[in-house]
Amino acid sequence: MPKLAAAGKAQMIFERLMKDNAGLILQAVYLGREALDAALSSAVELQFQSSVMHGSKAVRQVYDWCALGLGFDDFNTERFPQAMKLLDEWTDKRHRIVHRGELVKMRRQDATDVLDLVESIGKTLNDRALRTPEAT
Repeated sequence: MPKLAAAGKAQMIFERLMKDNAGLILQAVYLGREALDAALSSAVELQFQSSVMHGSKAVRQVYDWCALGLGFDDFNTERFPQAMKLLDEWTDKRHRIVHRGELVKMRRQDATDVLDLVESIGKTLNDRALRTPEAT
């Protein structure tokens, strides 16, 4: 299992992945070990990507789901001192654009910042997963 997927209770994580991505069952049956690890890694990544688009509460679900023992403050950096608050602000803007059709002013730098924020959140999750004793 990829280190990120194995960071916590592996059985619970695998069950959740299979519920969210039924194709993993077929991949588990027909693919070899290397291909299965890649499929699980991809499923965890997709789960994270879709969760980030739903704000800080969804990010909390991801790190709880992987039993990483993180809190909101763990995502703060010098560049993003209030990372989860900023993520919620961007999530609200995205919601207004996508679901309400509002025209929300956004500069090019804003778009770059939100991508950097999501990358920073993902890096924090990954770094913690690699340091978690169960991941080894």
